[in-house]
Amino acid sequence: MPASNTPRRLKFRSLIFLVLIFLSINLSAFYLIHVRYQDSYYAAMIDKINILESTDSPRLIFVGGSNVAFGIDSKLISQQTGYSVVNMGLNGNLGMRFMLGMIEPYLRSGDVVLVIPEYDLILNTNESIGPAFIQAIIANPNLLQYFNSPQEYYYFLKLFPYVYTQAIKTMVSDSIEKGCILCENEEQIYFRSAFNPYGDIISHEKIHPIWEIGHLYLSFAQDDSNLHTYIDIVNQFSERIAESGAKMVMLYPATPASGDQKTQEMLSLMDEILRAELTIPVLGNPDQAWYSRSLFFDKLYHLSVDGRALNTQRIIDQISEYFIE
Repeated sequence: MPASNTPRRLKFRSLIFLVLIFLSINLSAFYLIHVRYQDSYYAAMIDKINILESTDSPRLIFVGGSNVAFGIDSKLISQQTGYSVVNMGLNGNLGMRFMLGMIEPYLRSGDVVLVIPEYDLILNTNESIGPAFIQAIIANPNLLQYFNSPQEYYYFLKLFPYVYTQAIKTMVSDSIEKGCILCENEEQIYFRSAFNPYGDIISHEKIHPIWEIGHLYLSFAQDDSNLHTYIDIVNQFSERIAESGAKMVMLYPATPASGDQKTQEMLSLMDEILRAELTIPVLGNPDQAWYSRSLFFDKLYHLSVDGRALNTQRIIDQISEYFIE
């Protein structure tokens, strides 16, 4: 009997040994990727949370994707309104649910959350969650503490294998082509220290706009719309933060003008539904946030310095009317 058990024990021990090797390799790889990401654009969320936590109330807290990062002059808004300002904008693929979850523990009485979502966040499927969601978490695993729904765990498990595999491929490629694993970040625009103390991106200010952006065009199918999911997320969040004395409003993101009739009709219907079903004020209309294509930097939603100045004044005017009311 003992002799017959020996092969089984050897197989079991071999299996355990292989599992331990597999885990060791992947933990080492994850750590190296984590270190590589410390100077990445997504690691800036670490600093933005620190800014949020350390800034005195009452605060205007801007939430959204990269349209917010590129779209506002927080210092000017602070000077014009008398509020402290924090720009939490980074990337739309973080998803609205996660963006709001990150700021919720830090809200205080008198704070106003101004959500400026890209249209993908309102209309796209999958809550517009993409690789940036995983990249931010790899850069700062502490962000896992802000998960507050099954959806976030689902998208984490769904997206992590792809992002992790791509990161390993990039690391291997760098070791072969550049001779380094922890290579210096050579990115000139999208990197961790690209932001000012308010959270506005400023790395592009002395760089000429890279190319002219096309007109706004939306191709979302109405049947696949995330619209009511977005409404539920915002309404539930607004109800929760009201208990702490904070408020919430929504504004539209800066985009090039749309010359497409279907896009205009979609935006008009979306605006009508949002005003009817959101429990928070919606300030302005989509076309009030349309700007010349020459005022964008490198992508849709990314304003140039001149575009940012115009958009900031538009936001100041709209929130001033809100405060007066």
